This record gives sequence, C-alpha cells and structure tokens, in this order.
Amino acid sequence: LCDDPSRDGLVYGGQYDPDIHVVDRPFSQHLPVYLSIDWGGANPFSVGVWQNFDDLGWVRVDEIYQGNTTNQEILREAKSRPWWNSGDAGVADPARADLIREWNTTHWRIRGGNNDVDPGIEAVRDCLKPVIGQPRIHIHRECGDWRREIEQYELDSRGRPKKENDHAM
Repeated sequence: LCDDPSRDGLVYGGQYDPDIHVVDRPFSQHLPVYLSIDWGGANPFSVGVWQNFDDLGWVRVDEIYQGNTTNQEILREAKSRPWWNSGDAGVADPARADLIREWNTTHWRIRGGNNDVDPGIEAVRDCLKPVIGQPRIHIHRECGDWRREIEQYELDSRGRPKKENDHAM
C-alpha cells in the first residue's frame, strides 16, 4: 500500500516529470507564438499555444481544449485570447485540409504536420528528457488538459500508444 503508482504503462512515463516540466512561465507579448492544432468534432479540439524562451526552451503557455464544437467556434475563442496577434505560424493535423484553409483566411499560416506516430513520440520524448542537456519542452501550470492527457496517454498490451487521450499530445 505504500508503493508509488507506476508510470510504466504511459507513453511518456519515463520522460515526463511534473516537478520539472510544469512551470509558471506565462505568455510573453515580446515573443512570437506558434500553434499546434488537433481538430475535434466528436473528439476535443486542441490548440496548443507555444513560445520559445531562451532559458527554458518551448513552453505551452496557453491552450484551447473543447469538445462538441466547430472550427469556427474555436477560431472565435482564439481571437479573444491575448496571444492572437502575437504570431502567424503553426502546425495542424493534416487530415482536415478544409479546416487548415479556414485558419489560413486569418493572419495565421497553418501547415499540415507529419502524422507518423512513432517518430513524433520519439521527438517529444527527446524534448522532455534529452540524453544531453536540459528539457526543451515545458508546460504552463494552467494548461490542465495537456497535463491530464500526458498522465492518461497509455500503451496497449502490445506496447503501442492507445488512440485515446492524445489530442493535446
């Protein structure tokens, strides 16, 4: 009963440590913003708002995470955020070229990303816990949906990531 819960079954269990990766670094008006977008619908939309700080590396400084909504609603919410005019580039799930085009009617230039799961997971693992040097990804304390998902993003019985709790990832 005194054992710590295991993180062995999580995709990033050996790399993510909330004591290291969760920070209080807020959005800075002096740095450009980059977006990462996973389209929703029945699943949640996830918009990650990232800034690159000299002393920390990439920090997810804000997020929009909503289910049962539309791209237009997400765009309206994004336009109300203080970072909306602080950037112009991002990457999104390439499966929905129509939604990428909607974002590209604004000042943002969103391109489709690479959906190859294994190299993507390895890249994130390396940023969370590099072989040499300090972590290159941190998460603002208030990005609760990302933090919840990373604690629930599990491997199946064959050691493959389950296609669940991966929208913010």
